[in-house]
Amino acid sequence: MSVFGAEFRAARIPFAASLLGRLTYSAQPLILFEVLHQGAGTFTAAGAMAAVFGLVCALTGPLRARFIDRRGPRGVMTALGLGYATAMTSLALAVQSGSPSWVYWPLVVAAGLFAPPMGILMRALWAELVPAELLARALGTDAAAEEVVYIVGPMLSGLTLATVAPSAAMVATAAVMGGAGVLLGYAAHSGTPVSGAAEARQGTLLEVLTGLVPALLAVAASGGALSIVWLAVVALPSAASPPGGAGGLLTLLALGSAAGALVHGRLPVAVRPLRRLLACSFATAVVLAGLGALPYLWVWAAGLPLLGAFGAPVMVNAYLLAGRTPSHLRAQAGAYVNTAFNAATACGGAGAGLLVDGAGPGAAVLAAAGVAASLTAIAALVPSSHRRSVQLEGVLHQ
Repeated sequence: MSVFGAEFRAARIPFAASLLGRLTYSAQPLILFEVLHQGAGTFTAAGAMAAVFGLVCALTGPLRARFIDRRGPRGVMTALGLGYATAMTSLALAVQSGSPSWVYWPLVVAAGLFAPPMGILMRALWAELVPAELLARALGTDAAAEEVVYIVGPMLSGLTLATVAPSAAMVATAAVMGGAGVLLGYAAHSGTPVSGAAEARQGTLLEVLTGLVPALLAVAASGGALSIVWLAVVALPSAASPPGGAGGLLTLLALGSAAGALVHGRLPVAVRPLRRLLACSFATAVVLAGLGALPYLWVWAAGLPLLGAFGAPVMVNAYLLAGRTPSHLRAQAGAYVNTAFNAATACGGAGAGLLVDGAGPGAAVLAAAGVAASLTAIAALVPSSHRRSVQLEGVLHQ
């Protein structure tokens, strides 16, 4: 059966809009940094403002998802898309006109507050647009497509900046994001939800999050470990890694993630999602330990695709569990999965530099393996009563 067969037909337009928005997100960091550097004049100030944008965007993700769950995607995504486009366009114009740098801060914060949750909403929609037995396949396809998007996006931003001014590139990407956000909000109503794909179950957000604790811990383990790996790849000794080697290794990691997500989504659903998630998380820790023990280019070239192949299913299964939560909390559940990953990535990135500088890339990845294994073990040992506290027996135990 084709991935975009009859069961996926209702998802084509929202999926395309979501991918367009995520492509813009993946292209934007370099463009945003160039605009801020042009306006602020220093790398320190530009980096600080870019970091604030990312932090605000990540921390307020659950809040935007809450509005979507309560008010519906159409109106909320329209407001977010237009607000984001306005803030980013205003920032580009402020820089172009030579406004003082203090003007940039509120615009950067506003852009972070209005950032449309393209991936979060799409993953919540999959549960409504495809039958329950195809949800893992849909999320696997989504994850694989996102990996490809995040490979293409930075290259696209580089080509764009080579042809137009940073401010013009910012206005263009803001317009695309705004349009994609509005389109996704409207397209969310273009398909009829699949009967039986989402049961009307009761539950509070606290109950849902309590039941998702094991998944959130495993996701945090994955995010923290990957952030250390990203820096460790760059820090491989120059004698072992030729020029451009880091980019090639990270591409192998991304391709392994895409392949792992696709393959995992097509496996028979014979094992409960939480068990699959924990198994893949443990496997990730084992691969990390091997990479840390053997910090050589050829070992990492072979091992990083394997790391991605086990790491991506962790996210797929976490989003699968979030997608099976009650419909009035589904976007928020997915947002907290996303936030757990991003927060762990930020924490891991903060400590990665100290580890790499103090002990080298191999030891840093070994430390990441230990942290990942420990968090996964804790997740596996969370009392079953906590898992049952959510009225989602069919969610965490199917």
